Amino acid sequence: MHTRSSLAVEVVTTSLLSSATSTAVPTAIDLANYFPVGKREVKFLVAFVTSSTALGNAATVILEEATSTSTTAFTTIVDAAGAGGTYTLAANALSNVAEANLFVSKRYIRARYVGTTSTGGTIGIVVTAFPLVRAA
Repeated sequence: MHTRSSLAVEVVTTSLLSSATSTAVPTAIDLANYFPVGKREVKFLVAFVTSSTALGNAATVILEEATSTSTTAFTTIVDAAGAGGTYTLAANALSNVAEANLFVSKRYIRARYVGTTSTGGTIGIVVTAFPLVRAA
């Protein structure tokens, strides 16, 4: 009998300041360090938190994959229904946590994000991937 466990891989942890209104592209994570690359289901947890609902802050995270670390090669990771891995903290929301099972078929993943803060404050963003790995 084979057992599997999940291994938490931090994709991005950041804070968007009030002046961050453009897309940020963090370093890609190499999944080959965690399991054989190929079409695999990976659980993602995307969490946003901000200090106030009155600041007008909003943010979007797009989960992407690629066969290389070239910034032009990344495409949105999709779920079984073909829906894209895009998650949003709505304007004036205090927090949002989303969980998704997406199919990763390429070696590198990243969480591209954009902030649209309007009147100040910060937004905390944490994205974690949980690839299923065979237990030892």
